Amino acid sequence: MTLGPEESLEDYEEIFQLNYRRAKCTLDPGSLKLVLLRGIREDILETLNMMSGGDIYQLPYEDIKIVFKNSSKAARKKGRASQALVSSSPPQHPSIMKLGTCWRTLKVKCCIPLLSKRTSCR
Repeated sequence: MTLGPEESLEDYEEIFQLNYRRAKCTLDPGSLKLVLLRGIREDILETLNMMSGGDIYQLPYEDIKIVFKNSSKAARKKGRASQALVSSSPPQHPSIMKLGTCWRTLKVKCCIPLLSKRTSCR
């Protein structure tokens, strides 16, 4: 699961939690945090590192949620949904963006059950 171009970090975390609960598998807090952060682009991670005062990977999950919430509030105040300051890709047609969202949803629905079966076999 990856952060969409127009998706706030707060929404991303909520969707991540819903998909995690739906998968009915258990991960230790460190692994859960790692999976969550792996879906975020590098430029946004650098911004989050600055906001958190260091390496965001070192924060507990609850503190990461607070940083996400603060980042989303700041983005809404500035009138932009995504966290990127400069868009490196050309604007896309809304139907192409919707197709990308559908593709991510399909990947999540297919991959999480496979991952949960793999984890339960160990």
